Amino acid sequence: MGQDMMGCPMMGQDGMQGMMGMRGMMGAGSIAVQVEGRLAYLKSELAITEAQTPVWKQHEDAVRSHMSAMHGMPKT
Repeated sequence: MGQDMMGCPMMGQDGMQGMMGMRGMMGAGSIAVQVEGRLAYLKSELAITEAQTPVWKQHEDAVRSHMSAMHGMPKT
């Protein structure tokens, strides 16, 4: 990697901090919207049936809980 890339927050020595900082730039609301969209997309793609819905709801709740816990993590 060239010397010019080392100062880029997404590359080089600061790459991890750059990736972690993305969460702050996108905002919690934006992430929540993305997660909800992804859940809806997956439900559609997987063709979740009425019989599968209770288990799917448990999965959605687990994803939302995980997202909420991550949102509460300290920012680096």
